[in-house]
Amino acid sequence: MNNKPRGASQTPVANQVKPVLSVVASANISIPKVVYNLGSLCSRETSHSRIIAAHVFWFFLILCAPKNGSATILLTACSNDAVILAADGLQLHPTDHTYSEGCKIIQGSGDCFFAISGMQDNKSIRYNLVPLAKRTCQGAGSLPERSARFQKLARPEIQRAWKYVKAHDPTTYAFIKAKGPNRISVVFVGGPPFTVAIIEFVEDAQGNMAPSPNPILDIGRFGKQPSYKEVGSVDVEVYHRKHPEIDKLDDLNFVRSLLLGAISVEQEKTVPVHEIGQPVAILKIDTKGASWVVQGKCEAIHTTQKKPITRK
Repeated sequence: MNNKPRGASQTPVANQVKPVLSVVASANISIPKVVYNLGSLCSRETSHSRIIAAHVFWFFLILCAPKNGSATILLTACSNDAVILAADGLQLHPTDHTYSEGCKIIQGSGDCFFAISGMQDNKSIRYNLVPLAKRTCQGAGSLPERSARFQKLARPEIQRAWKYVKAHDPTTYAFIKAKGPNRISVVFVGGPPFTVAIIEFVEDAQGNMAPSPNPILDIGRFGKQPSYKEVGSVDVEVYHRKHPEIDKLDDLNFVRSLLLGAISVEQEKTVPVHEIGQPVAILKIDTKGASWVVQGKCEAIHTTQKKPITRK
């Protein structure tokens, strides 16, 4: 856990250095009939809070660079006037060491997007979290209310899939356990009100998948101070130490630089399998609606037009 401000550790808040970012392990890996975002169990600590420039943003960075397979980087920023979700787009097929390019940010409804980190799909047992997340986005209520419903819907499916892996897929089970306890995180973003809701399932001491008792929730409100956390990082930290000048950028470009920088660090390594890579995708939702800052391989955003009100 690293709670010091980004940039010089002794720099006062008044100098507006970039804040601490939260980092939670995750990976996005495609194995025969199964798509995984694998991660290790991460601790939580009370974060520092500080106001950055004229806008109040709080970042939640999800990152892992495991030695086997590809990592996923997801970044979110939430403020009173916007929410941002960013991700890399490299997908690795470890059985044959091939790559594919894809999109990790999915639109569930006109005002709700999500990204999944963890054991996402297993065709052999008809397990797939994407339809459940889409159904969640399309439901009624606020984003926190919808994400809470997702937790209830997904819990039996996640437990069923993990039980199957442990009993019938020893290779996959060993692959996941090599990184620590199994973890699945689903990041929902939407608004207004601009919101980040992160639902997590973590393997408990008995080897069962259980929902985290403390879902992560950020809602952009005027005057609310940001909250930042960081749990372990590899390529992001390496890049930022080499390029502290990115602290002077505005928040969107800081996120973009951090994402692209981490990918450049990874691609410079002499390794048989790279863990993260292009194409990146960056989504922004503000008062004008949702739009791609960088679309990558993602589908075009569809908008729901309200029917005009007619008077009789």
